[in-house]
Amino acid sequence: MELERIWEAHCTGRRRGSYEELRPDLVYGHEGTLALILPELERLGGPRLKPECLFFVVDHFAPPSTGPFADIVQDFKGFCRTRSIGLALYEGIGHRLMLESPRVTRGMLVLGADSHTTTIGGKGALGIGLGSTDILAVLMTGTAWLQRPAVSEVGVDGTLPPFVDTRDATLHLLGRVGQAGFLGQVVEFVDSTPDGLSLEAASVLTNMTVEMGAVSGLLAQRMAGDESGSRPGT
Repeated sequence: MELERIWEAHCTGRRRGSYEELRPDLVYGHEGTLALILPELERLGGPRLKPECLFFVVDHFAPPSTGPFADIVQDFKGFCRTRSIGLALYEGIGHRLMLESPRVTRGMLVLGADSHTTTIGGKGALGIGLGSTDILAVLMTGTAWLQRPAVSEVGVDGTLPPFVDTRDATLHLLGRVGQAGFLGQVVEFVDSTPDGLSLEAASVLTNMTVEMGAVSGLLAQRMAGDESGSRPGT
């Protein structure tokens, strides 16, 4: 299974009960969630991770609609500038930017202070959304302690009729399973469509797995020799 391969590749081998220590490739955050931990992060002298391991954006207060929101953006910009951390300012929605970025590739583990970090699963990367204080711990230690999720496979086949798109199909799935249908699990979408799912279609599916209670969603990799292979990079 796709999850097992990614999980094992990022597991340090340390375990405490049902929790395992994992080392992510990237940590993602935006001004809305990271603002909650900036004072503590500064007090601790962090982050300890190298700038190339961070994917920070300003996308929620874009542009800021109030004075307090503007102050948050300014503080975040200043924090990143003084630490030489790259910042995508008003360039787009963060989890969409990751989807389009060459910095994120199949098999990576990305932990983000954003519930829709799951979007990058359409690219074959495992994106898990965490709370702000959890991300603070990751930024200071470089690792996270997580429970290994169960996996549910969802087959995707056939073609959509006119005027129906992947969002409609995803909402239909949500309606069938409910808000806790995949609670605590990772959903692996197995693509058997004739032409293979595009990156856009696959990312729509994985984006909304969190609305189904899932930890994340992934587009499973096609087996070699499958001529209708999915197109995670298109």
